[in-house]
Amino acid sequence: MVYREYETLTDCPICGAPTLNPPFPPDIVRCTRCQIYFRSPRPSQGEIIRFYSTGSIYKIWQQEETARDFLWKKRLSQLQKVVRTGSLLDVGTGDGRFLSEAQKAGFEVAATELSSSGVALSAQRGFNVRQSVLEEVTWEKRRFDVITLWHVLEHLPQPGNTLRHIFQLLKPGGLLVIAVPNEDIALFPSRPLFGEPKINPFGPLVWGGEVHLSYFQPRPLRRALQRIGYEVVQFGVDDVYVERTLRRSISLRFHQLLGRVTGWHHETAMYFFCKTPSA
Repeated sequence: MVYREYETLTDCPICGAPTLNPPFPPDIVRCTRCQIYFRSPRPSQGEIIRFYSTGSIYKIWQQEETARDFLWKKRLSQLQKVVRTGSLLDVGTGDGRFLSEAQKAGFEVAATELSSSGVALSAQRGFNVRQSVLEEVTWEKRRFDVITLWHVLEHLPQPGNTLRHIFQLLKPGGLLVIAVPNEDIALFPSRPLFGEPKINPFGPLVWGGEVHLSYFQPRPLRRALQRIGYEVVQFGVDDVYVERTLRRSISLRFHQLLGRVTGWHHETAMYFFCKTPSA
């Protein structure tokens, strides 16, 4: 199968700047203001939903259930060092596995998910997940203590709009949790001493693989969050390894320390804990 419908960006989907530089034609552009990379042309949102609704990604996750349970528990433990309990909204919850862990820990949970497969799997866990884009859900006057996006932001067509919308959905002093791939990993090996890498480090977008529309590096993403009004209170390594080796464990510990000391690291994935201003 292939993607059948595409769309082309005219403005940056993070900051709205109208000037995009195409460092890797034909489909990778970079915002000249916020320096974040995006894919354009890219599959339409309807096409992306069609792919994830096939359930192929979730079948892989179910085969890795034990390892992924460990990762979710580890993420929840990190979150609870900042916020112990309260109301939690998980954006793009997938199969609802994190919802289960958060609910068991005492959080009052809610979630959104676009794929019909994800919504069905979450329903099997007992959750009534809103099948919708976050910005189109009516929460009335409800506000949340915590909103999480675990490897979701890179899939969103308008991540800047989503981050600004979340800012309004959080309570004063509320916590936003973001985990995304660290694209310094992709960019660094092919980068010359000055200027852009010589080859496209992100590869082609093909049916059957993860659909990443944005590519984030630590410092540009930090600046984008701060421009919206978030205070970054914690930055670190997001552990995504379903297969654990001694080498990976050593690398994780080293880069966790590096992230705490410098605000930067060179591991596969990263997380940001951000707070809105207190009342």
